[in-house]
Amino acid sequence: MQSAVQPVTVHASQYPAAVTADLWAGLRGRAIPGKFHYGTPRQAQKWLELHHRYAPSNRDAGCGAAFDAGFAAAIPGVGRGRQIEVVGLCCGDGAKEARLLAGLLAAGKQPVYRPGDGSLPLVLAAALAAPAGIAREHIHPWVADLATADDLAPAILPAGGTAKRGRLVTCFGTLHNLPVAGIGRRLAAWLRRGDQLLLSTNLLPAPGDAATRERIRRQYDNPLTHEWLGLFLADLGIPTSAGAFHTSLEACPEGTGLTRVVITFRFARDCGLRLPGATFRFRAGTRLQLFYSYRYTAEALAGLLAPHGLKVTGQWQSPSGEEGVFLVRRE
Repeated sequence: MQSAVQPVTVHASQYPAAVTADLWAGLRGRAIPGKFHYGTPRQAQKWLELHHRYAPSNRDAGCGAAFDAGFAAAIPGVGRGRQIEVVGLCCGDGAKEARLLAGLLAAGKQPVYRPGDGSLPLVLAAALAAPAGIAREHIHPWVADLATADDLAPAILPAGGTAKRGRLVTCFGTLHNLPVAGIGRRLAAWLRRGDQLLLSTNLLPAPGDAATRERIRRQYDNPLTHEWLGLFLADLGIPTSAGAFHTSLEACPEGTGLTRVVITFRFARDCGLRLPGATFRFRAGTRLQLFYSYRYTAEALAGLLAPHGLKVTGQWQSPSGEEGVFLVRRE
């Protein structure tokens, strides 16, 4: 029987004042941080529906084999001891982490599981999805904004007393939704020397092929995605009838050479928004960026990680080439 109580650690990046400041900054800059699309139970449920229908990891029948290969390569490297820490960065619903944890249990390990995300509903879902072989007192969910949380407190990523434990960090399906600038530095800051990192990201298999680019664009330009992003607008009091969604592929504004999918809401009429302590006005024609998702190449990802002591030691791709799984070690 599941416990009626699940303690959750909350990082300062998700305290109410910080969330409000991030929202106002996003509205003023006309670019909404991604975390605002996962925070409520309705948003989390709609995102899960969208993810299961369109994400390459679910749409590509052979993608599961790439993850299984990554798990099989990572498990022998977690150390000889039985205890192992598994830290889930942006764990979502924790489905992939649950498969990894099951593999660790089968290998005779005793995982301590720390699932983390910016969304409390998703963190709780991940904690509850952990295999039954992990004691509840060994599951420590946490909430933080990984786009801004440079310092994850010892309560979230303890280093001192657990230094003798092997640690395996996961970052599945999230890297492409984080700013490219500083991503290598940020990942390195979250890892101890000797830690292994299993990450996955969406890839652009043929950067110069127009048909491939259009197929990827259509994965995001659909009614279900609009419904999901529209929940954020509706919660603010902005009806989707006030404008229209537009989806495009564009070059990375940071000059990395990467391509990203961008979804904006373009106002068709003037619209005012009054929040406690702040008022915003959107003129007809204003573009409000709601979402972006980078498409990496394996070479570009390795190049971003290497200057920070992060070495790719294994990589696997789905048959379509749209999803990549990478095993990384901090040296």
